[in-house]
Formats: sequence, C-alpha cells, structure tokens
Amino acid sequence: IDMPLQSTLNLLEEVQLFATARNINNEVLPNKTIEWFTENEAIATVSAMGLVQAVGHGTVEVHAKSDGVKSN
Repeated sequence: IDMPLQSTLNLLEEVQLFATARNINNEVLPNKTIEWFTENEAIATVSAMGLVQAVGHGTVEVHAKSDGVKSN
C-alpha cells in the first residue's frame, strides 16, 4: 500500500489521503478495495474515502488496508 508518510494538522483541519495497492513486484493492483483506519479516534478520524480530520491533540497513525495487507 502506497500512501503519504506524514502530515501535520491543526484541530479540525482535514487532509485527503490516497492509497494504491501494489503486488510484491511493485505493480499496481487495480480495483482493490482500500479500508482506512486510525490508531486513535480521539486524535484523528478517517472516513471510508480516506479523509482524515484532527479531532484532538497528539500524534496518531492512519493506515490503509487491502485484502488484509496493512500500510506501514
């Protein structure tokens, strides 16, 4: 899964994340469903479309997952 590495947001700011599923040869895997999740929803929420909103203070990781494979 490719996605941006780091973003800094102020409270209630948003950023749109994008992810691309790739195979072991780094080839794009089209038509793969991407699931988004955050490590701590008290700090940031993420929509099913990858829109992240800062809702609290702190540091949090947001990940994308496809077919059970999670972003780093």
